[in-house]
Amino acid sequence: EPAEAAGTHPGLALIAPASEFHVNSTFAGTKRTTQRTEAPPILVNPEDAAALGLSTGMAVRVGNDRGSFETRVTVSDRTAVGVAAMTKGWWGQGVNHTVIERDADMGQGATFHDNAVHITPLGA
Repeated sequence: EPAEAAGTHPGLALIAPASEFHVNSTFAGTKRTTQRTEAPPILVNPEDAAALGLSTGMAVRVGNDRGSFETRVTVSDRTAVGVAAMTKGWWGQGVNHTVIERDADMGQGATFHDNAVHITPLGA
């Protein structure tokens, strides 16, 4: 969903650490992994959640001008104000839909950690 549709909130920096259950997308869709865990929620700081009208368990669309995906929110003080976090590598959805397709300036890897997104409740 385009960033303009998200209103006046400036957006959040989306960081994407690795999952404890798989290596990037390797093994993410295997039967064992899907039996052990569900797709991850997006973690949002309580201050940002209040500003955006979000609450734990709420279904949301996370997106920018490159793409979007749907997930659920977990409100958590484990993220800083202005930052959202969701593990990377889940098959069929997630952070990959919102990153720019270019190499990072440091290390020539993916740009998972240089990614601003808007989070809106589904149905909003």
